[in-house]
Amino acid sequence: MKYSKYAYTASYTTESAAYNRYAAGEGVHVYRISESCNEWDEIQCIKEPNPAFIGFGRGKTVIYVAHSASPVPVSGLVAYVVNRETGLLTKMDQQLYFGKPICCFSVHKSNQYMVAADFNGMIYAIALNQDGSLKEITDTVALEGTPGPLTKIQKCSRPHHIPFDLDGNYLVIPDKGYDLVHVYRLNLDSGKLEKVSETAIRPASCARHIAFHPNRKSVYMAAEFTSKVYVFDYDAEKGALKKRQIISAERSTYVGNYCKSSEIAVHPNGKFLYVSNRGDNTIGIFAIDEYTRELAPLAWQATHGEIPRYFCLSDDGSTLYVGNQKSGSVAVFDVDAVNGMLSFHAPLIPVPCPTWILFSENS
Repeated sequence: MKYSKYAYTASYTTESAAYNRYAAGEGVHVYRISESCNEWDEIQCIKEPNPAFIGFGRGKTVIYVAHSASPVPVSGLVAYVVNRETGLLTKMDQQLYFGKPICCFSVHKSNQYMVAADFNGMIYAIALNQDGSLKEITDTVALEGTPGPLTKIQKCSRPHHIPFDLDGNYLVIPDKGYDLVHVYRLNLDSGKLEKVSETAIRPASCARHIAFHPNRKSVYMAAEFTSKVYVFDYDAEKGALKKRQIISAERSTYVGNYCKSSEIAVHPNGKFLYVSNRGDNTIGIFAIDEYTRELAPLAWQATHGEIPRYFCLSDDGSTLYVGNQKSGSVAVFDVDAVNGMLSFHAPLIPVPCPTWILFSENS
């Protein structure tokens, strides 16, 4: 069988007294993927505690792993070298100890720095060595704001995503605890974080994840507890957001309590937006207006599994992969670039508790 690329999946490894994580994995699972995408052959398992968030650095030659929860002390972030030929991971000699769970992170395109956020509103700027290993923390900043009205889950700031914009000039940070979207700048000379702006959203919305339009003029945000998608005009020169539209991510027939929107992504052609809804196990498909960049609902695609916490598009936009967290599967869909529709590419791939998925081509 011919293998064309590798997949790296993250998973929860322990349960929580507060909510069900559907923990079933052992850490980071590495798969060889057949050319047809129908066969995923597990070739390695890296045993890390609750690595719910993983990401590439240095042209996909390094993978960073976030310990997103733990019943015991954890390092927080760990770096691995990726063997591009075999797909296998090797832990780097130099690491950086945080001693607390890390929710999310992103790597600047210069590969000089990465930034990370914990579960209590602290964000960190982290210098990287030439080989991508973790060097030192260069700045720590506490996000400012007021907790939202959902007292159980909005006790403090909780940045849930911390991506750089497409030019690498600003960090756009949705804050689940404060119902804000913060914008910060990372000074690449000093390694310091500088506050630029903040934008309020509706109370109890729980801002979760951000997606950027390829034209660099629009930002889309999924609000978890109201299941709304916010459309912002984005001034890429100033790092400023202005609300343009708020639209429901739910289909009109949903009658559950919370639909709990999760992941969000814009197709590379800029014509369609996708958002996952964990309450009814769907991917919402929206058309993006060519001129206003506002959204119009097209359809809701069943994910063929339960709790679609995460999904991602292939680099060329031809394929969409959904991680069904509860049912332990990855659903593969072919994407029609003309109308945005998704076609189920059977069969389901068994993957334990997929919370994040990365892909690397065989070089």
